[in-house]
Amino acid sequence: MNKELLAIYQRDLIYASLDDLSPASSLKEVVGGKSDDERFEQRCGEVVNFLCLSLRGGLIHFPDHPELSLPGGEGMLRRLLEDENDDLSVSWYTLYFEGTAELRVALASFGLLSWAAWNGGAHQRFIRWMVSRMSVRRVREG
Repeated sequence: MNKELLAIYQRDLIYASLDDLSPASSLKEVVGGKSDDERFEQRCGEVVNFLCLSLRGGLIHFPDHPELSLPGGEGMLRRLLEDENDDLSVSWYTLYFEGTAELRVALASFGLLSWAAWNGGAHQRFIRWMVSRMSVRRVREG
């Protein structure tokens, strides 16, 4: 993953720890601006990847869909967001996620649990921690 994308991940995780966020609002900086179908598909793929990595690492959860935090939740989330049916946009705008308690504790320990940090730059120690969390497949308790 490139450094710019990791900084965007950090920014969205800070946001999700301060307020809830939908997939449609995630990674706005990736392929930003007016988009054609190909650019939209690229951004959608990046968002799904970000959400699945964050879910795997225990960094986010979906309060209205606790089943997504169970084993197999990444696959369910991917299918939900990549399913090409008429309700696709509904999922992208109505499925909300937020940072877990573990993420909020980590952000606070790095001095990043604030809107000022959301507006700030990349924090390399936090990014290393974030990547380590996203890289480990964890078994969650139901």
